[in-house]
Amino acid sequence: MKEVKEVLDRLGYKVSIKVPTKPQHRGNNKFYWWRRYPSHKSLHKNDSIENKIKNGDFDYSPYWDQIQYEYYWLAEAIVKAKQEKGWCVEKEREVRTTYNKRISKLGDDALKDEFERFESFKKELKSSYGGNKEKIDEFVNTFEGSLDECATYYKLSKKLK
Repeated sequence: MKEVKEVLDRLGYKVSIKVPTKPQHRGNNKFYWWRRYPSHKSLHKNDSIENKIKNGDFDYSPYWDQIQYEYYWLAEAIVKAKQEKGWCVEKEREVRTTYNKRISKLGDDALKDEFERFESFKKELKSSYGGNKEKIDEFVNTFEGSLDECATYYKLSKKLK
């Protein structure tokens, strides 16, 4: 454990969440080989915004947490490689290359997923409670609170007008 923390510090990675054990190999998916966990299943487009919020359809993207898991597992793999007989710097470089490719792909997925979740939340507000895109953008970008509170206050503000 101490060795893993030392490797994380040396590499400059910060892991601020509890990391689960590494999952077993899910099989070869040549399209999404970098994902270790199944993706989130969103509710049907006709479900209410409240149900979608409860289901987590608009929550923080899980890929950000998975990137931190990968940082930790990278450090574990480096420690394990150092303990093996015949260790050399090249082996560490190979391990880092493999994990960095996965981390990069997860980062791309996280950015794309975060944007899609935010846009779908705004689209859902518009379809559920009305309004135009500019007003919704202004309201959502200046609101501070949870998604549930945001939807409730937007709904109330539309009723008051």
